[in-house]
Amino acid sequence: MRLHSMKSCLMALTIVGVIGSASTARSANLNDPEPSLWGCELSQEQVLQGITAGLIGRGWTVTENDGQGNLVAQVIVRAKHTLIVDIAYDDQSFDINYKDSDNLEYRIRRNGTANIHRNANSWMNNIRVDIAAQFSALCALNR
Repeated sequence: MRLHSMKSCLMALTIVGVIGSASTARSANLNDPEPSLWGCELSQEQVLQGITAGLIGRGWTVTENDGQGNLVAQVIVRAKHTLIVDIAYDDQSFDINYKDSDNLEYRIRRNGTANIHRNANSWMNNIRVDIAAQFSALCALNR
C-alpha cells in the first residue's frame, strides 16, 4: 500500500514538473525593442503614416493617439492572445514599450525581471523593423 502511494506521489510530481517546464520553455525575459532613429526630417503626418503602415502590415491596430507623440497599439493573435504596446515618437525617432497583454503569461519574477511568452518579444521587434522600413522609404522619397 505504501509503495503504491509513493509511486502516485512521484508520478504527480513528474507531471507537475513537466507542465511547469513546458510553461517556462515558452517564457522569456520581456525585452522592449531599442528606440529607432530614421535620419531625415519628416512631418508629423508622415511619422504617423509610417508608424500606422508598419503596424497594419502585421495586423496591429492603433487604439489610442494623444496627438502629442504617443500611440497605443494592439495585436490580437488567433482570437486569444493580446499584446498592447505604447509607441512614443517625435520627428526623429520612435520607441516601442510593452504596456499590457492577455493570455501571454506575463509575470514579474521574484528577482524583479518581467517574463512573457517568447513570441511577444518577436511581435514587438517585427513591428519595430517594419516601421523602420516605412521610414527608410519615406526618407528616400524626401531626398
